[in-house]
Amino acid sequence: RFSVCGKPPSELCLASSDASQWPELLACGCYGARNNAALLLMNRNNLDHEKECFEFIADAQPSLCNLTFIGDRMGLSSDDRLFLASALSI
Repeated sequence: RFSVCGKPPSELCLASSDASQWPELLACGCYGARNNAALLLMNRNNLDHEKECFEFIADAQPSLCNLTFIGDRMGLSSDDRLFLASALSI
């Protein structure tokens, strides 16, 4: 189990681990601190890592109220977003 400031996060921010997203990720740190949100970075070029992110979301599902995807075209693809969001229905 993971925690943000001693309690389970109510929100999970998801982004690509691409270096091209660094400005958005800096802002996400402030957003996460304010909203009890954790940041999960996914390597889009590694299927094993995608599976680990899916499992992480499924395990954290009881405490999560929201998934927030960071970035637009530079972030995760719509297929990646649908795949990760489906972990909440497990």
